Amino acid sequence: MPERKVLLWLLFLSFVPLQMKAQAFTGGLLGGLSVNQIDGDEYAGYDKAGIIFGGWVRTNTTGLFQVQGEIRYFGKGAGNRANPDQPDRYYRVRLRYIEVPVILRYTVSSRIPLGLGLSAGYLAEAKEDLTGDGYIDPVRKFRRLELAGQATAGYDFSSHITGEIRFSYSLIPVRDHPGGQTFLGNLGQYNNNLSFCILYMLGGRR
Repeated sequence: MPERKVLLWLLFLSFVPLQMKAQAFTGGLLGGLSVNQIDGDEYAGYDKAGIIFGGWVRTNTTGLFQVQGEIRYFGKGAGNRANPDQPDRYYRVRLRYIEVPVILRYTVSSRIPLGLGLSAGYLAEAKEDLTGDGYIDPVRKFRRLELAGQATAGYDFSSHITGEIRFSYSLIPVRDHPGGQTFLGNLGQYNNNLSFCILYMLGGRR
């Protein structure tokens, strides 16, 4: 499917939570920051920052469990800290995903929700900078689709505002190793992300 059609479809879906009037659901907006790395690229550390924004919808039940769906833009990637003694090891990767997570939330207390889930992501853009002279298309292509596992912990500051920390990790490689080699269970490179977001509920009450 052409990229433009995929993006238009995902943008359409992002407005669905905001238009739902059924009392069985609540929805709103989210935004925040991420710190990122790519496991398997020979560099360690969450050295690439990104931004996150989108929308969410959640079952409005009074029990301990709710299901939450989202659609969001997620800036991922990797890099290494500049080292003047090793100028040949400059490395930056910028990945821009549109992703759709589905999370099962468990309310530990009246203010602390935890969650586990999966997300499907579409890679809208991938760029690499290997010299410090600017981003170019990567020589080794990244896969367009990503499947990731997610774990969340939140705190309800009010009936409309929740702060959330989330860990996300690719379940299948987002890119092969150079030459396509594998190492036991390490089949390639994997996105490894931590995010910090604010979720704002539009109208109604939890």
